[in-house]
Amino acid sequence: DVDVYHASFVSPTNGQTNVQRDADLQWILTEGYTCDVYFSTDPNLRVYEPVIEGEYATTYDPGLLAYDTTYYWVVDVIDPNDGFPFTKEGITWSFTTVSENVAILTQPQSLTVPVDETTAEISLEAVSPSTINYKWYKVQKGGDVLISEKVGDPNCIIEDFQLAHEGYYYCVMTNENPQLDPVESEQVRLMKGRLVGWWKLDGNLTDSVDSVVDGAPTHDGSGSPSYLPGVNDIGSALHFTGESFRIITIDGTKDYFNFCPQGMTISAWINSETEDWDAVMGKHFRPMNRDPVGWVIGLNGSQWQAIFGEYGAINFSFRPFDDIFGNDYDGFVCDGQWYLVTAVMDPATQTSRIYINGAQKSESEPFDFSSIVMSTEPLVFGAEDEDNTGGNAYHGLLDDVRLWNYPLTALEIADLYLEFITDGNVCINDHEDWLELSFVGQPGEPSFCKIDLEDLSEFITAWMECNLVPDCLP
Repeated sequence: DVDVYHASFVSPTNGQTNVQRDADLQWILTEGYTCDVYFSTDPNLRVYEPVIEGEYATTYDPGLLAYDTTYYWVVDVIDPNDGFPFTKEGITWSFTTVSENVAILTQPQSLTVPVDETTAEISLEAVSPSTINYKWYKVQKGGDVLISEKVGDPNCIIEDFQLAHEGYYYCVMTNENPQLDPVESEQVRLMKGRLVGWWKLDGNLTDSVDSVVDGAPTHDGSGSPSYLPGVNDIGSALHFTGESFRIITIDGTKDYFNFCPQGMTISAWINSETEDWDAVMGKHFRPMNRDPVGWVIGLNGSQWQAIFGEYGAINFSFRPFDDIFGNDYDGFVCDGQWYLVTAVMDPATQTSRIYINGAQKSESEPFDFSSIVMSTEPLVFGAEDEDNTGGNAYHGLLDDVRLWNYPLTALEIADLYLEFITDGNVCINDHEDWLELSFVGQPGEPSFCKIDLEDLSEFITAWMECNLVPDCLP
């Protein structure tokens, strides 16, 4: 869609950066036309003499360009117009040359090392007129520690990655010019895929993650807890009455749990008869006159169900990107019964999912995890944020809260449910096509989610039945 009188398909492209100093200007010009070409570091190009005047040309060699400089150029096309030529002024383009120093093209990315892997690798992409020396550091309170130094190789590899290796890393780069300042990358976080928090809530707010992961940092809760019997009357559970003074803050978690873009799983047992929109727990920030950020697990009670129909469910919100809802097989969940809610953020699919009693109930549309803005508020139980700015504190019970820094599998989530409901069963995918042949059994019954002789018998009883008119019926 370029005007025929304009030069087109230019190189370097408009706005291009890190252009090499020996680059030539190139464009396409219709045969029979000529052009005037202006080139300068001043965007007011036409106050200078053209570098090409009244010629048919499709390239210009400006010589060796300066480092880290923005250049502007324009091609005015001259139409011969059967002896009555006229000039069509072109579009002004610009580009910026490479820096004399190191220039970072792609910053390193935070990483959670999968549970079944032991090697962590972080890298970045940078350019320089001369060979780059890469020094990778780990951030330490007593002084940052150099862990890798390579010439020409931006990769930092940590073998046998363990809990002790977790932390923040960055790279410092220099080239062969000693007069230039070092260039430092952004800091990224490396973690081992693991359980990162476990609050059993058996009469206390202690984080028990170190009982599973030896040496793991713990984050205990603080507040004014009230307790009632827990799931299946095992231990106790936190009791919330919708009052702000009951909110529990998990101390030291403003920055620690900000790994959501690399994956996350939250699991908790809840029991409520709320009629309102309640926030059970969250790591969330709701500023005035701005979109909230962070995640919330909540309940949409009977008042909302009556108004909107599809509500009356457990919800998982990661704001401002998605808001997904899930109900139990029997529908409404605010019925004074215990439910296991599991919320997952999966970087592989760039989606969030919600599970109830071990079975998946909803999945969000894909959204860009790299654009997530993390909340710097602490993790709280009983509300969506520490100050209850949403005014929707929780009414109900909360038990056995766990948090992982990676997405659990469907089988692992089902096992979480069966850990407490030992005589239960979970259909981990009730959307399979073959389940249409499961004629016998309802969700929650042993015969559901499998094809057996009972289903075959049910099918056989209708074998050759036909209601086609006129093929079978007169």
